[in-house]
Amino acid sequence: TGATITAQPATMSVVAKDKTYDGNQDATVKNVVFGGLVGTENLRYDGALTGVFASKDAADGVLGVTFSGYDLNSVSGDGEARPSNYAITFVPGASAKITPKAATVSFAANDKEYDANAVATRKSYTFVGLVSGESFTLNENGVTYAFNDKTAAAGKTVTASTYGLANVEPVGDAKVSNYSFTFNQTATAKIKKKPISIRYSAKDKTYDGTAAAERDAFDYSEVLSGDVVSVVESGLTYAFQSKEIASGVTAEGKDA
Repeated sequence: TGATITAQPATMSVVAKDKTYDGNQDATVKNVVFGGLVGTENLRYDGALTGVFASKDAADGVLGVTFSGYDLNSVSGDGEARPSNYAITFVPGASAKITPKAATVSFAANDKEYDANAVATRKSYTFVGLVSGESFTLNENGVTYAFNDKTAAAGKTVTASTYGLANVEPVGDAKVSNYSFTFNQTATAKIKKKPISIRYSAKDKTYDGTAAAERDAFDYSEVLSGDVVSVVESGLTYAFQSKEIASGVTAEGKDA
């Protein structure tokens, strides 16, 4: 009597690729695994599969992934292996990780005119590396900005204090947990020199046949409180406009 050879039960499972957060649930195939094959026989899958994560968000552990689009006709065998010798069950479930996306937060500082202190102010901040359509803001509670010192110069370092994850606030559906933020704590800006005028008064004198004058005092009223400025008078001479007797005559200082 005749006998029947029935198909060997086998499975085809999918291994999903981990991915970095990209704002969608799309999953891709890393490889497929056939189980239950006889001996050293090997089958392969040449078709396309569509994968979907259970969530679009990054997570500490693995997330479920479901694949669809399996087509038996896309299964082929290596060597003498024949797909028709197997009753293949497609296993659509898999798992993989979505890891947070790297992003950076930077700030720009305002230039300022010298004001005798190192206090700085923020001009703007920038998020780089965000998924298109997502945005964040910074709350600056407790954040201060300071130049490395108070002196006037270009390209000075400005440092932000207590500037971190707690200051990041999502807009709309964006989530902080989907990103691994790096914070650039420094920027550069200029402290411009403060223009001031230093004036002097001249002493009255009795006519002596010359226009020579003598300085009375300098006026440093435009110098900021706490700063000390002095005029080096080496080589300076003072002279009236005329040697003749008069009131309200202008005396000029000249560099010899």
